[in-house]
Amino acid sequence: MAKMEMNRQEEYLNRIDRLKLMDDDFHCIKSEDMYSKVLADEVKYLKETEGGRGRMCRILEEMCEEVEKETAERVEKETAERVAKETARSLLALGKLSYEDISQGTGLPLEVVEELAAQKTA
Repeated sequence: MAKMEMNRQEEYLNRIDRLKLMDDDFHCIKSEDMYSKVLADEVKYLKETEGGRGRMCRILEEMCEEVEKETAERVEKETAERVAKETARSLLALGKLSYEDISQGTGLPLEVVEELAAQKTA
């Protein structure tokens, strides 16, 4: 049983050593400085060949487009919410509509309209 436990410990330490080497590889600038041949070959292809650079450019362009789309959606949502709150504040200031009507007209939850009304009186 002690021998089995030692083998498990050795296997565990070997895994840690491999992880440390892989971490070192991720921080290498040049592929020839890497320990892992598989990783070094892929990095060499991506960084040092025309096809690899083209592939990396396409990947980065796709990532930028995705970030741009997500940002536009977030800004659109935030702007719509801000406009809805400004409209609700204006309607509250008029004092002619119920909170329910303002909620329905602006699309804001009733609780938000009530909070805005409480801020107005505070």
